[in-house]
Amino acid sequence: MWPSSRSSVGSRIVRGTSVVVPTLVGLFCVLAVIMPYGAFGGIPLAPVFPLAAIFFFVLTRPGQMTPLSVFAIGLFQDFLTGSPAGLWALVYLLAYGVTVALRVLFVGRSASAAWPGFLIVAGASGAGIWLLASLFYSVPIPVVPIAGQLMLTGALYPIMAWVFTLFLPQAEG
Repeated sequence: MWPSSRSSVGSRIVRGTSVVVPTLVGLFCVLAVIMPYGAFGGIPLAPVFPLAAIFFFVLTRPGQMTPLSVFAIGLFQDFLTGSPAGLWALVYLLAYGVTVALRVLFVGRSASAAWPGFLIVAGASGAGIWLLASLFYSVPIPVVPIAGQLMLTGALYPIMAWVFTLFLPQAEG
């Protein structure tokens, strides 16, 4: 039997597209990372927006931010930034795993209540990116740029979480 109302067709389309929205938001966040930003003390600062998107959507839409989506977001960032292939993909997958493990503590809470969890994930991601990049280049890379990026990202997380809520489907009334 065919649906008789256009609204049911429309709501099915909205539900269908909402499955890919977290991935698209993450990919858009990668584009935001590569935009030119100013420097603070000679260190270019670009928030790690994709990490915030991954954390947010794993908490709010875990079935829609899948490991495959996270891997694709990371590879896209590796490609656009010239990072070693798989570097950001691996870090984001590790962040995904930590977020899934912490999810029970933060699900259903406000962005400000989940903020400490994001700071933990951001810190672990910073350590991971430093370690993996240092191993890849066979020399310890500077810590300050990574720390600056992640501190900025951590400080901006509540604002980013609010923006991400705009992409969540609204409950039908």
